[in-house]
Amino acid sequence: MRQQVTPYWLLKKDADVSTFARFTERKPNGNVVNLLAKLSVFALACSSFLIVHSEAQTSAPQPVNGADAPGIEYRNSLYGFCFALPAGWKGYSIVTIQWSGTPLDGGPALAGTELLIRHPAWTQQNPREDIPIMIFTAAEWPRLEKEGVAVSPAPIGPSELGHNHRYVFALPPRWDFYNLPGVEEIGKLLLSKSLKAPCSRPGGS
Repeated sequence: MRQQVTPYWLLKKDADVSTFARFTERKPNGNVVNLLAKLSVFALACSSFLIVHSEAQTSAPQPVNGADAPGIEYRNSLYGFCFALPAGWKGYSIVTIQWSGTPLDGGPALAGTELLIRHPAWTQQNPREDIPIMIFTAAEWPRLEKEGVAVSPAPIGPSELGHNHRYVFALPPRWDFYNLPGVEEIGKLLLSKSLKAPCSRPGGS
């Protein structure tokens, strides 16, 4: 499977000027907005994380039982979860990036994996909204719940999508900030609890 390397700052999209403005508790003027925008982009560029992402789905799509169920299912055997997808997502790709956590409780810094399920119609010229899934260990998650670690500039933490005995799967803060095409469809998938951890047995619930 062919792979390509993409700078982290081209994929990650958490930081925004309004977040910094909220922390300062004042409304920025135009010059401050422009300055903060440039600084945030520069900071992300300097982080220069390297992200490897595949150009094809990493596991064969699995049919999902039920008349009203989505048509395919992404199964991740490494972390032990599944995500049900509509039939129109056949040919999806999985993008792997890294999240980093800044300690607020005096404990150690954290870092881990974030997976993006990407629609097959996504292109550089016409990007669509990804389905982002942050992965935390069961030991790390309590610090997130207690707001002891910040994983983005947003003043809120990630929200749990599901868990198994080893990992917690969560939605990043402000994941839909850019309101790209497909965001409403993804919102409905998330509300319908499309993520299962552990995966349901074939033919069962």
